[in-house]
Amino acid sequence: MTTKNRVSKTIFLVVSMLFGWIFGVSSATVSVSNYSDMRSGLDGCSNGDTISVASDFSLTSSVAVNKSVTILGNGHTIKRGGASVRISFSADVNVSGLTFDANNTNSSSTSFILVSQGEKVTMDEGTVVKNSSDGSVLIVEGTLVGGVVTGNTLSGHSGGSSSSSNRNRGIVRVTGNGSIINTLVYGNTATGVGSDYAYIVRNEGGLVINCTIVKNTLSGNNRNTSYAYALTSSSRNSLVRNTLVCMNTHSSSSVRSDVNVEFDEYMPTANFQSSYYGNTNPGFVNANNNNFALESYSAYVNSGTDSYNTEAHDLAGNERISGLGIDLGAYEFQECATIKANKSTNVIYGEKITLEVDKVSSSFNNMAISYQWQSSKDGADWSNIGKDASSNRYVI
Repeated sequence: MTTKNRVSKTIFLVVSMLFGWIFGVSSATVSVSNYSDMRSGLDGCSNGDTISVASDFSLTSSVAVNKSVTILGNGHTIKRGGASVRISFSADVNVSGLTFDANNTNSSSTSFILVSQGEKVTMDEGTVVKNSSDGSVLIVEGTLVGGVVTGNTLSGHSGGSSSSSNRNRGIVRVTGNGSIINTLVYGNTATGVGSDYAYIVRNEGGLVINCTIVKNTLSGNNRNTSYAYALTSSSRNSLVRNTLVCMNTHSSSSVRSDVNVEFDEYMPTANFQSSYYGNTNPGFVNANNNNFALESYSAYVNSGTDSYNTEAHDLAGNERISGLGIDLGAYEFQECATIKANKSTNVIYGEKITLEVDKVSSSFNNMAISYQWQSSKDGADWSNIGKDASSNRYVI
């Protein structure tokens, strides 16, 4: 019997190796440190490959990311090196740990980031889109999931006609076919000049889902003070779902107190569903330190509409629907865990077991709940089971 077991295991291993050799798909990692590396790396890579950014650098010409790759920023920054330089995403791409700095030389320049129609770009919480000067930074014609848009400035410009591309602009623009999901937009400033005005997020007929638009500043916008808003729409097809738009302000005390959402013929209240706007803190963990996750007691935990959700995870990478329903905003409150059953189980030495836990009802959100596994060799003396740091497993 022992011999047969050994033969069976040997055959299985050989077959596994053959399948890996015949059907295995390899992926490459390309390290980039400058524009030339980036250009050649994108030209030479294949779908499934990884672009790893090894240092900060500037793009002196535009690049198109037209393959489904992963871009690892490793904490570095890619900066725009010219007014018309753009990064266009024309494939499904994952980005993590990278800062895109638009570094605009003038506010009439092209937006630095373009997510093309039909494509999906997923950015983690460590990916930042910013602008160290003035101008629009992000146009979404496809789908953007995640990412943090912060530290941007945008000014309107006097002297142009009403059809001028410099007028009525947003730091983030979502076109008619575009969607932004799980995106955090905070700490930006939009300033109107002369007869022109500017916005933080301009929805042009697209979708804004589970986003947090918070603590942005409007300034100027003096064509008409009614145009000073953090979120506006230019199309009756614009929809906002499961989103927090709050605590946005205007630099002038003469402008009305609420500059969060522009409700008008292009943004009727019916288009703004399962969402919150206002100046009251909705229950952030620490808004002063820019921690915009929701506390357990927030009225906006479990208060969204699940059917609007398309993503398995939130901006932080946590489970998107963690409780009885989806939360508002880019972050999902993670429900506490408790022991599923209070009972003892006999285990044979060397046997592997699964210890199950269940999530508690949201009615216990305000309670501090903890658990501790214990083991006993004789059923009399019990000791706590500690977690091994290297394997992240509980060890008896």
